[in-house]
Amino acid sequence: MRLKRCHFRTIRFFFLLALNPIWDIAARADEKATLRERVDPNRIVASTHAMSAEGTFFLDPPADSAKSGKADSIKPESLKVIARTKLMVQDRWRVGETAGGSTTNGLVSLRVVSAAESEIGGELRPSKTSLRAQRKRMVVDIENEAFRTVCVDGPLTRSELEALTTPGDAASLWTLLPKTGVEQGETYRLDRIAAKSLTLYDAIAVNGLEGKIQELTEKSVKIAISGEVRGAVLGAEGVMKLRGELTFDRESGLVTFLKVDREESRRPGSVEAGLEITSRLEVRRQLAAEPVAELTGDLAAWPGTVTPQAAVLEWFDPTGTIRLEHDRDWHVTWSDTEESVLKRVDRGGAVIAQCNVKKAPMVAPGQHQDPEQFEQDVQEALGKQFRKVFGKGELQRPEGQGYGFKLAIEGIIQELPVVWYYYLMASPQGDQFVATVTTTLAETLGSGKPGLLLAESLRWSDRAAKKEDPKR
Repeated sequence: MRLKRCHFRTIRFFFLLALNPIWDIAARADEKATLRERVDPNRIVASTHAMSAEGTFFLDPPADSAKSGKADSIKPESLKVIARTKLMVQDRWRVGETAGGSTTNGLVSLRVVSAAESEIGGELRPSKTSLRAQRKRMVVDIENEAFRTVCVDGPLTRSELEALTTPGDAASLWTLLPKTGVEQGETYRLDRIAAKSLTLYDAIAVNGLEGKIQELTEKSVKIAISGEVRGAVLGAEGVMKLRGELTFDRESGLVTFLKVDREESRRPGSVEAGLEITSRLEVRRQLAAEPVAELTGDLAAWPGTVTPQAAVLEWFDPTGTIRLEHDRDWHVTWSDTEESVLKRVDRGGAVIAQCNVKKAPMVAPGQHQDPEQFEQDVQEALGKQFRKVFGKGELQRPEGQGYGFKLAIEGIIQELPVVWYYYLMASPQGDQFVATVTTTLAETLGSGKPGLLLAESLRWSDRAAKKEDPKR
């Protein structure tokens, strides 16, 4: 009996042993895959972004058409447009810091840009932008559920920022992966951050983006992305349909490829024209074969945190005579050699301030218009809109930056209280510009007041009033 019992136990042992591999296989088949980008602060990732687009821009009818009652019958002017962008970068993660400080517990990408180019043509005035060589170190963080690029080498221009801002930024690709375990054929929803990344909308009304696991192996995963997003850019409402795919390398923990076809229709807004446009985006990533020196070894040359001042932009007038610094709420809406217009737009698309920068008559070197005469000219120009002067005085200008005078006036336009800040600026060589900032009284009392001081940042460039020596 003892032998029989032992024999029975032996048979049972080997039977269970034989079944174990089957159970393991079943368990692995049922186990869901967790897909996460590997956060390794010691590795450097090289990425190439390329996007091509074509479509139509729509410009609003003339402003006086509404007065004639013909606005509904006048179709917006349409212009064909083609565009191409290219961005090549290397990224290294810094864990536990964001532009808000080291206590925010987020991720920041330290980035070196080797190429950032954008080209626009078609029936629009051709334009081409390339990043300046002295502006190549960036920090990419998240602000208001969107990825933000800040240059630590100095202010960017708006056109440079646009060349650096691409859908599906390499630092954002981790947001396209599922947040929970998935299996073959499973569908999951993409969150708002992912939707903002792929559309560049600053506000999302409806997010219909989904991902579907098309192919799942031990080495890689292929995911299809599709859906429709309704949102807005600076208040201009739009709808975008997206369809694409990505590849996730499980061994390296890296999204190595993304391709997305986008089809967008957007209404005109305060800053940009309306559009109907199709585009294709491709992103390719791999571990950097030749890491750039700025990202290897000690990172002491990089800032520990990024201050709000580092996010400011700079603007040059078309002649290259003057330069202004401003926050990102200001947008250039018109610019020529005589006058330029910048508008300050809130997140909802409302214009809350406007700055007109106009070339004034030249004077003798070291001279400027009499400030009393300047004040009199301003009051005469305002006429019945003028109420009172509530501040005036000479500005403290940096050495070599000439003369500055500020005049603050309260007035009224169509029964709305308005504030004007007038600036008379003269270079040591006799160039003169007049800048006028127009806003509401409420804006001057709010937290956005520092943003209204952009005219005080005016600096004269080395090209200001360079004249040929008549003796030559």
